[in-house]
Amino acid sequence: MGILVFAALVGLANCAGAAPEPPPSEPPAPTVSPSVSPSEDPEEPGEEAPSPEPLPLPDYPEDLTAEDTAENAILAAEYFLELMNYIQSTGDVAPFEAVAAESCESCERYVERQEERYRTGGFSNGNHASMESPQASRTEDGIAWVVTSDWTITDGTRYDAEENDLKHIPGNELAGHRMGVQLIESEWKMLTFAEAPK
Repeated sequence: MGILVFAALVGLANCAGAAPEPPPSEPPAPTVSPSVSPSEDPEEPGEEAPSPEPLPLPDYPEDLTAEDTAENAILAAEYFLELMNYIQSTGDVAPFEAVAAESCESCERYVERQEERYRTGGFSNGNHASMESPQASRTEDGIAWVVTSDWTITDGTRYDAEENDLKHIPGNELAGHRMGVQLIESEWKMLTFAEAPK
C-alpha cells in the first residue's frame, strides 16, 4: 500500500494526463472473516444464493461549483467516494472513470478490481465508505488540493461466483486517508487516493 506524499501532488495541476503520479495506493481491504458457502452449509440446505444489492447512482452535488475553493474540493472528494461505493456495488465503472484523472493509477486499479469481480459473476454488498470531518489543504504549488479525513467503512459481503464463496467482511476505520482533487478546465477531477503516511 503506497503512501500519498504531498510533494507527489505538486505539478499535478499542469494537466491530468501529464501529471506525475503519486505512489500507487488504495484503501486496504478490511480483514476478511471465514468464508461461508451457502450451498455447502448442512444446517441451511434451503438457503438461497446471495444476490447483489446495487446502490443508486449518486447525484452530482448541487453545491459543487467550478470555483477553486477548499469547500468545493471537499464536496468533490465526498462525491468521488460515493462513486467508488457505487461502482463497487454495481460494476458500472463508467461514472467513476469520467471523474478520474488519466494519471490516477490508484483509480485505475480500483476500476480493474471491480470489473474483474463482476465479469466473473461476483459482486460486493456493503463495505460502503464515508468521510468523517474532511479537511482540504493546498498542494505546495497552490493548484491542487489534498482532502484528508478518517474513512468509516460499513460491514459487507463479497461473493466469488467461481468459488461459490460468500465472504463476510467486517467494517473498519481508516484514519487519515487522503484524496487528491483538482479543478481542471472547470471540472473537478480525482488525482489519487491513499492511506495516511506511516
